[in-house]
Amino acid sequence: MRQLRKKKEGSILFLSLWVVTCLTVFVVFIGAAVNQKILFVKRIEDSDKLRLAAMSAVDLGIWQLANQGVKQEFYGLKSVLSNNPEFFGERKLGGINLSLDYNGQLGSSCGDEVCYGVIDEESKINLNTASFETIKNLFVKVCALSDAKAEDLSNRIIDYRDNDDLASNAAAEEVFYGFASSAWLKNSNIEFIDELKDIPGMQEEDFNKIKSYVTIYGNGRVNINSASLKVLEILGLDSVLVKKISMFRKGADKICGTEDDVVEEEIKNYIEDLNKDSVLMQSEIEQLQKALNGLLTDKSSCVHLHAKAGYGAGKRLIDVDCVYDVLSGSVKYWRESIKNGA
Repeated sequence: MRQLRKKKEGSILFLSLWVVTCLTVFVVFIGAAVNQKILFVKRIEDSDKLRLAAMSAVDLGIWQLANQGVKQEFYGLKSVLSNNPEFFGERKLGGINLSLDYNGQLGSSCGDEVCYGVIDEESKINLNTASFETIKNLFVKVCALSDAKAEDLSNRIIDYRDNDDLASNAAAEEVFYGFASSAWLKNSNIEFIDELKDIPGMQEEDFNKIKSYVTIYGNGRVNINSASLKVLEILGLDSVLVKKISMFRKGADKICGTEDDVVEEEIKNYIEDLNKDSVLMQSEIEQLQKALNGLLTDKSSCVHLHAKAGYGAGKRLIDVDCVYDVLSGSVKYWRESIKNGA
């Protein structure tokens, strides 16, 4: 009897230990799952905070546009809008770093590495109206592609956007590109820049290089008052002429970002006014005449606002890109991208 009792007690003890072990594993498992859910919820909350901070930076830019009287077509953006570190530069909001900035090489300002403010969206090449030659120059000058590769991509973009069924060499598109081309040839205007990725032959690396130089918004022409020096070269102006335009923009003091910076409001007078500032060669006059006849304008209606919000170096960051039409007071494009820190 005594041995039987000991066996029963041992069995009960073993069962109790087994139950305790199972419960411990279960509690640890539940605790880990709860912890994961807490971290997941926290990440969502962090993302929402970053998104709201970035949205507030965009709203600040739109408010400043209205505050500066930019409510209709504009000839150019003052430095208080295009490069104003005190107003648009990095600042903290509830522990979040936020700013409104862009690559200075893309604007008409002083070529700073980073500019703080709003950029004219129509300072870029419009892919829905650009000629074959302009698109080819884009790939050659920005991506350093060979002429043959640049020509091939340019033809594909034009065939993608035009509304006919003929390839650029006048052959039927299905014959020239193959019957599978119906899967990617849109035959209508580009609605989103990312559509370029659907075109066979477009490499991700080349897309990333050109995307900051192109647009699909506005009147189809490039604003000569705000176009970057690189864009002016892509339009066919030689480097010497482009430097003359750059100096002309700086005004009498030849210093960028000051009150006397030149914004031309009568494009028909541009050549005459530029010639007074820097004597033009006949070849330069002809280049400008050609560009002014269909490629360039002196007015814009759309701006690009790029907002960044994050918790600091190596931590979570959100980028917001917004294209805003000052004429209609509407957002034409909005894109958010989240980058997780290490």
